Amino acid sequence: MLAATMAIFEFGVSLTAQQSQMIPPRSVYTDGASAQNSDRLWLKLLNDTQFIDSISRDLASRSLCDQLMCRINELDSSRCIGKNAYQKGFGELSGFQDGLIDDLNHPFPSACVLSNGDHRVLVVPSLDDFWPPYRVYSCLTRKEPFCLFEK
Repeated sequence: MLAATMAIFEFGVSLTAQQSQMIPPRSVYTDGASAQNSDRLWLKLLNDTQFIDSISRDLASRSLCDQLMCRINELDSSRCIGKNAYQKGFGELSGFQDGLIDDLNHPFPSACVLSNGDHRVLVVPSLDDFWPPYRVYSCLTRKEPFCLFEK
């Protein structure tokens, strides 16, 4: 019984020592709290079924950017179609500017590109009929104007 107690104690000590090794290495992206918060908001918006129902599930490029910007920026309400309208709670995203992919050889040619400083977000229509209808890819562009996964 003493041996079993000592074994459990040793296991606990070794587990505690290993916890410091389980912490992921620091990176430019994980240090960017603002970028992470923005990504959470983009995901929240794009997983909102009411928003998706108001814009449809098959937008791409310019029409997708228009509806995203309409929802996050009160000044872009002229870009809204159907039941889509500005929604409070996404004010942090209003600093993003939208753009399009010009290169047909790009991995995501129908993406809506949203950027705010060195934070770049690509909203890409999903090619399958499953949820979610739009996928989000994000990075910080410190050295190049594009994300590494775009090459």
